[in-house]
Amino acid sequence: MPLLIAPLFAFACGALLGLAHVGPPGARGLARGRTIVAMFAALTLWPVLAWEAQRSASWTTLYMIDPRLLSGSLLLAASVLVAALAPVGYEAAVRLGRSPARDRLALVAIPTAFGVVLSALFHDRLGVVTTFSDRARGAPGTPLFDTGFGAGLVAVALLLAVGLAVAFRVMSEPRRAAPGGQPGRESG
Repeated sequence: MPLLIAPLFAFACGALLGLAHVGPPGARGLARGRTIVAMFAALTLWPVLAWEAQRSASWTTLYMIDPRLLSGSLLLAASVLVAALAPVGYEAAVRLGRSPARDRLALVAIPTAFGVVLSALFHDRLGVVTTFSDRARGAPGTPLFDTGFGAGLVAVALLLAVGLAVAFRVMSEPRRAAPGGQPGRESG
């Protein structure tokens, strides 16, 4: 997803995981939750953003910035910063843990709504793949899903959905006690 929209999505994902947090109160439960969110951000969200930025920098910047002016490492760093917003969203949701459900859901709904609005505003840029130079010249570009990049976006969107679903599931399950009464994994 474009780097203009991705921060909203990352924050919303983290907030959603914060809403699913069922861990024990206190430092141990929060540490487990933070670990899950950090793993989601580092192993799912960041690789997706980095792949998109490296594969089509023009599309990732919504054709607003000539990617020749940006180094690939700058786009990768931006991807890291965006992915880091997932733990920020998680922390915000956990801090609102005893607030009314409406307030907690707003942490997911508001950034998601803004992301949808931005996507609608930039639908003409999101639906094509071209270069910054070609777009500046008025060349039409190739429809997104007629390209390998579009097919890749479908694949990474599925990866993102699976990663978020797994993180949500793990987050929403209380940690079970191992034999002997200590928290841990069940044997079997």
